Amino acid sequence: MVQVRNGKGDSTSGTGPGDSPPGNAATVLAVSSVSCKIQLLDHGTGDYHRVPNLNALKFAGKFRQREAKMGYLRRSTIRIVAATALLGLAAPVHAGKTLRAVMHSDLKILDPIWTTAYIVRNHGYMIYDTLFATDANGEIKPQMVGKYDVSPDNLTHTFTLRDGLTWHDGQPVTAADCVASINRWAARDSAGQKLMTFVSDLKVVDAKTFVMQLKEPTGLVLLGLGKPSSNVPFMMPKRVAETAPNTQISDFTGSGPFVFKRDEWKPGDRTVYVKFDKYLPRSEAASGLAGGKVPKFDRIEWRAILAISKPSMRCSQAKST
Repeated sequence: MVQVRNGKGDSTSGTGPGDSPPGNAATVLAVSSVSCKIQLLDHGTGDYHRVPNLNALKFAGKFRQREAKMGYLRRSTIRIVAATALLGLAAPVHAGKTLRAVMHSDLKILDPIWTTAYIVRNHGYMIYDTLFATDANGEIKPQMVGKYDVSPDNLTHTFTLRDGLTWHDGQPVTAADCVASINRWAARDSAGQKLMTFVSDLKVVDAKTFVMQLKEPTGLVLLGLGKPSSNVPFMMPKRVAETAPNTQISDFTGSGPFVFKRDEWKPGDRTVYVKFDKYLPRSEAASGLAGGKVPKFDRIEWRAILAISKPSMRCSQAKST
């Protein structure tokens, strides 16, 4: 039931399209979240009205809020997927190619756990991987995890890594790496902090398996570990993840599809990545941030906006003098 006011200032009740309103009520035919007007069918006169008023504005505001809440995850995923097209994980091009892209911001910080900046999040997706990922339908799917079990009481969550996961330095990814990474992420991220209030123990079982023991059931396990945007729980080697949460990391070894070329990184100019030949994509088709991440370029160069715009800036300055 939507409470609106007609053009005379009288209060009128409206129901959804197709319902039979009582008395001389008006049926809401359409709601515009852009113009903040409601199209009404007046059952007393048979006339159609478009009503701009405070109640219509309130209704549209509530509609927008609900739309924002329901669509946030999907929109975030779409934006990140669009970014990954520039990261060299989408376009079907021939091997040996270099992709040069001007990003929305310059990359000056390299720790995606230390900051929530989107450019650093995108950098994280280039060189790191996640235990779970959000697909194009907003569903959370395993990524680095090969097997995931939950006890009947929903208190014991067991994670087993899939075979063949390797860090950029050639060392295998282990459960100890993942436990340390979760702990560091949870110390900085609000969702991680909330999740850890339910956790009684997070322990390594063997080289590929770790267990999260809960005090009480919660849906935050997958929602937290599979969140698509900042702070993303990227997995890092144990030696890196043991860096204090409030201190930026200085070792950028990941296990993702690209390797960060720190020796070619020039803030204000360019950031360079090269394909990691030992990266093992999942067998499923890519969907959103989930599925097989298959690099389509051998080299990616992010160019800073300021670096590209300097010639035009100089040209503008010359014309003004």
